[in-house]
Amino acid sequence: MKYKYDLPIPYITIPAPTDLLGVSSSRMIVPYDGSISQEHMDPVPLRDLLDSERFTRSPRTCVALGMNSGHDPLLFDIAQHRHLFITGSDNGEITDTFNAVICSILCKAYPYDIRMIIADPVCNFARHFNGIPHLLMPVISNPVQTRAAIRWLSSEIERRSEYLSKHSTKSIDSLRLTRNALPHIVLFINDIGDLTASVTDECLVHLDEIISNGPRFGIHLIAASRIDLRSGLFRELNDKISHKIIFRLKNKEQSIKTICREGAQSLSGNGEMYFYDSTTNICVKSICPTVTADEMTELVSYFRNRDNLYTIGEQPIEAATLFEHAVEIILKSGKASIAVLQRTLGLDYSDAVVLIYRMEQENIIEPVGGSDSGKVIISRAQWEKMKR
Repeated sequence: MKYKYDLPIPYITIPAPTDLLGVSSSRMIVPYDGSISQEHMDPVPLRDLLDSERFTRSPRTCVALGMNSGHDPLLFDIAQHRHLFITGSDNGEITDTFNAVICSILCKAYPYDIRMIIADPVCNFARHFNGIPHLLMPVISNPVQTRAAIRWLSSEIERRSEYLSKHSTKSIDSLRLTRNALPHIVLFINDIGDLTASVTDECLVHLDEIISNGPRFGIHLIAASRIDLRSGLFRELNDKISHKIIFRLKNKEQSIKTICREGAQSLSGNGEMYFYDSTTNICVKSICPTVTADEMTELVSYFRNRDNLYTIGEQPIEAATLFEHAVEIILKSGKASIAVLQRTLGLDYSDAVVLIYRMEQENIIEPVGGSDSGKVIISRAQWEKMKR
């Protein structure tokens, strides 16, 4: 696997967990006794969450999971929170959340931020995601290919370990803002219950490797399944993945075994859910976002027809060409400026920072923070030679 990207992953400060979860009121933290407010919660269109200020200011590895009763978006940072397990009694609610997470990634992250592997072994509802630029491979549609993907990701951890050792670092986060940056890879598995019968001991070992060591190397798992406490695979994921989305369950016994408390059996079943973090024993009541089939089709078609996600005005542009445009602008002004790049090229702050950093690495400008910070140190003739 080649690790080569036109632009490195930008460095963005990750907010504190409470800020990401949108916990603005103590009533949203469920006590251990399971007492829960039964407030009515209206459906939440995914678009409302994607347009919120909290989501637009969040890191590119964040996805929208829902909105709490305080009307604050519930966000989940894949890079920080490692893995996610989605379960409940209703497949419809689980599928809505599954689709919302994938659509969030499409709208938030570039392919060099996050790459996806989507496995839908039986239902094949996810085939419409084929062709999006974030996919590492076509949507997987059978258990045999799913096991192969799990095995490949386990070996990818070893390859990334060697890659990081070569660059004298222990985490892919240390490679942000460098030309050696690696994308996060998220494995989506829908309905693991249909995978249980074909899972081998070897596959379980690989899955355990992904859960235990994957996040350090940017490998993450988002799995979904109807509740099935008799399944060994379900119990393993439920025990080892600390962050969970729980929809309405059939009884309090199921609730206790999934989130260590009663209450999930009392959810309305109309998209109400708990976001549970077993590391802090905090449970946040929320409602999952909805995205219509037409909206999803339009969104997927938009990204499927674009090879690159950068634009100048309304025109798509390759990342390498974007860098050349940025250098031309800096050559004319004589000094590098993040604000000038933002204003001229219509970029967000983090993209402008990445371009400036790359100019430093290419010895086009003086390093920021030096005695002559940002000054152009090459002539136009030298730049033309560099392009050739």
